[in-house]
Amino acid sequence: MVAIVLDCETTGFSPHSDRVVEIAVCDLETEEILLHSLLNPGRPIPPDAKRVHGITDEMVADAPTFGSIADRLCELICAAEAIVGYNPWFDRSMISGE
Repeated sequence: MVAIVLDCETTGFSPHSDRVVEIAVCDLETEEILLHSLLNPGRPIPPDAKRVHGITDEMVADAPTFGSIADRLCELICAAEAIVGYNPWFDRSMISGE
């Protein structure tokens, strides 16, 4: 795998106090979705965040936690030579904050 596309949706903008509510990783060359999951942030999703991404508390109530997908995500990131994204610095800070 040469490059992956990484994207996440969150409860807000702070890697210290906000959480990831959705994550996706796609192989850029094959366009195969390698990982996609809603994630339970363990707290209510603020109204402003819901307006941005449309993810509700009900949608993530039975979703896995970030910790349950962290090993797979780490494998994908470590295997990639490059990571592409809309705002990869933000996504990286949010993932690192988890």
